Amino acid sequence: MPSMTELFHSLVKSKASDLHLTVGACPQMRLNGRIVDIPGERLTPQALQELAYGILTKEQVVQFEREKELDFSYSL
Repeated sequence: MPSMTELFHSLVKSKASDLHLTVGACPQMRLNGRIVDIPGERLTPQALQELAYGILTKEQVVQFEREKELDFSYSL
C-alpha cells in the first residue's frame, strides 16, 4: 500500500483535485471532474487508519479519537 505522501504525489503529478479514501475501495482521485481509481489494493479499515494516522501528530490522533473529527492541513 502506498503512503499518504505517495498518494498525494500521484494527485499532484496527475493534476487531480481531491483524494478519496473509502474502506473496501481502491484509493481514488478526482480528475477533470471524474472519480478515477488509483491502481492498488482495496483499503481495509486498518490500512485506512494507518494512512490517516501516518500524517497526524500524536496530539492530533488523540484529539481525533476523542472528538471523532479533526480539522487539519498537510503540506508536501
